[in-house]
Formats: sequence, C-alpha cells, structure tokens
Amino acid sequence: LVAATCAGVWTRTLSLLLSLDGNSLDDFDFLLAVTPRGDDASDEYARAAGIHTLNQGTPIGLTDLWNKVVQYAMLKEYEYLFIINNDVLIADGTVSAMVAALDGQREITLITPTTRAGAGPFAAEVDYGVTGPTTIQDFVASPLSFQRVQHAVLTAHPAPNIKVRRMGGWMAFFFGLRMRTVKDRLLMADGSGRLWNNTRWMNYNQEKDLMERHHEINLGCALNAFAFHYRGSTLPPGACKNGHLDCATWQVAHRKDMFS
Repeated sequence: LVAATCAGVWTRTLSLLLSLDGNSLDDFDFLLAVTPRGDDASDEYARAAGIHTLNQGTPIGLTDLWNKVVQYAMLKEYEYLFIINNDVLIADGTVSAMVAALDGQREITLITPTTRAGAGPFAAEVDYGVTGPTTIQDFVASPLSFQRVQHAVLTAHPAPNIKVRRMGGWMAFFFGLRMRTVKDRLLMADGSGRLWNNTRWMNYNQEKDLMERHHEINLGCALNAFAFHYRGSTLPPGACKNGHLDCATWQVAHRKDMFS
C-alpha cells in the first residue's frame, strides 16, 4: 500500500498523482489520506477520479492521520506500507526498488529513498547523462528530472544488486515499513493500535517518537530509489495556527530533509 497524506495544497497532491500516472514498473494499491479543510476539495476531487480516500474526519494533525493509515493497512492485511507527503514526485520503479531493499536486507526496519539533495554524493557511481553547463546537483534538483534520475540510479544499481545506505536518522517525507514488523514490534504498548503517540505530537517529531521507543530500529536508504521532494509546501501558508507549538516547529523544520 502506498498512502499519501494531504491537508490542502491540491496542486501539490495533483502533481504527486500525475507522477504516478502510467507507472508500469511498480504494483501497489494507492490511498489518499485527507485531513479535511474547509477551503480544500482534495477528497472530493480524488474520489471523482476513482481514487480511494481515507478522510480523517476531525482535523487533529498529521500524527493521528498516520495512525489511521497504519490501522487501515493492518485491517486490509497489507504486507508493506509506504507513507508519503503530498509534496513528493515518485518515479516509475521507486516503490519496487524500496520493496526489494526491504526484502533483500531483512535487518532493515524502515526504508527511505534518496532525494534531490542526496543524489549528488553518488555521482561517481551513477551516470546521470548530464552534459553541457548543467551540474549534476542542478539536474537532480529540478522537478522535471525526477524520472530520468530514477532511471539512472536503477541502471547503476539494478536489482538484485540492492544498495542500501545505513542511516542514523530519517525525515518522514517518504518511508516504507513491513507491516509484520509494525504489528510484532513497533506498535505502542498501550494496546491502542497506534504506531505514533499522537497525544504527545500533533504534526512534528514522529521520527523522534518512534526512535525513542525503539532504539533497535535499523534505518536504511535505498540508493536505487529516488523521489523528488519539494519540501516546505505540504500545508498552505498560515495553516498551522492552532495553538500547538509542535505545529509551528514543524513548519520550520520541514524545510530541511535528511540529506541537507
């Protein structure tokens, strides 16, 4: 299951959906998880296009919405769950490369793709086909390049030649989990069926919450999977005016990703 979360900014959600259109290398079900806003019709637009949606009902933050997505995935008995922001472009082959990484290295608990600031360091291993005055960093940083970047990294690291970089931390713009691991090891101990403590965090620090409770989590980045992340555009300007400090903190911190 690939589940995208949104709370407005339909143009970003639309870009994500268009990036998935015509995907031929990956095989997955898609769910759009929506935090309702009075000025946003994302749920209505998606359902009109035949896209399955999960409406949060009461808009009480991203952390609660993630928990609802996890519970949906458990109910439907999915083997893998990938959660993404709506400000991401996913290339053909990215999801299957991340699944292959989880399958090939069973000790990895959570997998992420590379993103625009992270592909540059691997330039020596990847032929991006960049010629002329354009630098590799500029090429990778362009949203128009996301499909070609993914093709390049898959060519450099074809399955089953899976390359995974171990990480000490992660940013949750796009990540994948085995649902068996979630059910057996990662759920909160209070029996609530929650993966994240949404009573402590509303929109921010989900990564910290999970790592504090599970020090043994092994984090990996699949080097043959790429996603373009716009960063800092998941919510409309001024949307986080609900009196919650973590929401304001999220707006600042979300402008950086794990490779910046």
